[in-house]
This record gives sequence, C-alpha cells and structure tokens, in this order.
Amino acid sequence: TAAEQFLSMDRQQIMHVAHETLAGHLRAILGTMTVEDIYKDRDAFAQQVNEHSAVDLAKMGMNVVSFTIKDIHDEEGYLDALGQERIAQVKRDATIGQAEAARDATIRSAKARQEGETAKLKAETRIAEADKDYKVQKAAYDAETNRRQAEAELAYTLQQNITNQQVRAEEIQIEVIAKQKQIQVQEQEALRKEKELEATIRKPAEAERHRIQTLAEAKRFQTQTEAEGQAVALRQVGQGEADATRATGLAEAEVTKAKGFAEAEAMPCKRKPKPGKTITRPPFYWNSSEGCQMWQRQWPNRWPRQSAS
Repeated sequence: TAAEQFLSMDRQQIMHVAHETLAGHLRAILGTMTVEDIYKDRDAFAQQVNEHSAVDLAKMGMNVVSFTIKDIHDEEGYLDALGQERIAQVKRDATIGQAEAARDATIRSAKARQEGETAKLKAETRIAEADKDYKVQKAAYDAETNRRQAEAELAYTLQQNITNQQVRAEEIQIEVIAKQKQIQVQEQEALRKEKELEATIRKPAEAERHRIQTLAEAKRFQTQTEAEGQAVALRQVGQGEADATRATGLAEAEVTKAKGFAEAEAMPCKRKPKPGKTITRPPFYWNSSEGCQMWQRQWPNRWPRQSAS
C-alpha cells in the first residue's frame, strides 16, 4: 500500500518518487510523438501525460491536480529554429490576419453601414407603420371611447330617469301609505266618535227605551195578570155561586126528601102505588106494622122493587 511504500521516506523522497513517475510517463509519451507535434500541441501532450500517470499515482495514494508544460527546448536549437519559423509564420499570419481583418473590417463596416441604413430605413418604415397603426388604432380607440362614453352618458341618463321614476314611485307609494294611514286615522276617529256617540247618546237612549219598554211590558203583564186574576176570581165566584145554588138546591131537596120521609112515616098507608107509576111526591115507606109495605124510591121516578118484609 501507499503507507507501506512511503512509511520510511521523508517528504523530499516522496516528491522525488512522484517526479520520477511523471518523468517516466513523459519520456514514454515523447517517444510516440513528433517534435513538431510536441512543440505545436503542448496541451495535448500535457493531457496525455496527466492521463497515463494518474493511474500509477493513484496507487501511491496521490492524484494529479494540475500538470502544465512550461517550456520545451533542446541542446541543438532545433526547437528554437522551429520557434523562429513559427514566430515568422505567426507574424506573417498576423500581418495577413491584420490585412484581412482590416479588409473584413472595412467590408463588415460597409456592410454594417448598409445594413445599418437598411435597418434604419426598415426601422423608420416600421416606425412609420407603427405610427400609422398607432394613429389608426388611436382613432379606433378614440371612436370606441367616444361611443362607449356616449353609451355611458345615455345609460347614465336612462338610469337617472329610471332612478327618478323609482324615486317618484317610492314617493307615490309613501304618499299612498300616508293617505292610507290618514284614512285609518280618520276611520279610527270616526269609530271613536261613533263609540262616543254610542256611549253618550245612543246607549242612554237605548237604555231609556229599554226601560220604558220593560216598564210597559211589566205594566202589560200586570194588567194581564190582574185581568186574568179577576177573570179567574169571577169564574171562581160564578162557580162558587153556582156551586152554592146547586148546594142550596140539593140541601132543599134533601130537606124536602126528609120532610117527605117524615110525613110518610107519620101518614097511615092508604094505598100502594102501582109498579112503574110516576109520582112527584117523595117516596114513602110501607109500614109493615100497619099492614103496609115500605117502598124506596129509585131516582128518577122509578119504583123500586118491593123489599122483603
């Protein structure tokens, strides 16, 4: 492991091992590339060294953070000559590049000016079109605004009229309610006066009329009762007189009958009436001791059967 390898080494020794590892990979990669490739493409060369050495360094517990080739030279001056040529080429290319750049700049400038003018004209055209569109749209907007404003004013006027009508309708309704209230008050006042009139005039008059009617009824009933009583009394008196007359007659008859009985007993029996003969005098008894039979009269005027002696 890395700890076992570097356990007995100090810092300098560890750095030397890492340096040698990188140098070995560097020499191996140099053997596969041409001098021109190495000189011209240092970044690719450094990238290959970094990639090939990273595996071995990782086994040692290390990793390459950055690997850069500062300079490449040799003892024969070959690389310097390549550098001069390269410098001349670079200068030439730079001059050509500057000329081409100036040309391109001029062309691009002219083109840019042309394009600028074109763009300006197009922009002005677009501005004009935009201004025209703006004016058209503004005119349409103004017309629409005016139309809506007119509609709004008309709607406001209509709404105001409707509101006024509603307010007037409410006022009329309030007036109607007030009139109804006034009528109710007048009706209540009339009812109150009617009740007052009823209490002060009609009821006393009605009470007086009722009193007079009651007195008249009582007087009539009294008169009728007295008349009926007098009639009953008269009937009773008449009945009594009749009863008295009848009683008197009966009494007189009884007296006469008694007298007849007495006379019959006192009178000797001369003859016996024939059966069935009507007589006007009272009946008589047949005195058995004198050889007469006693007869008992049966009313009216029938001779009774002869009783056994």
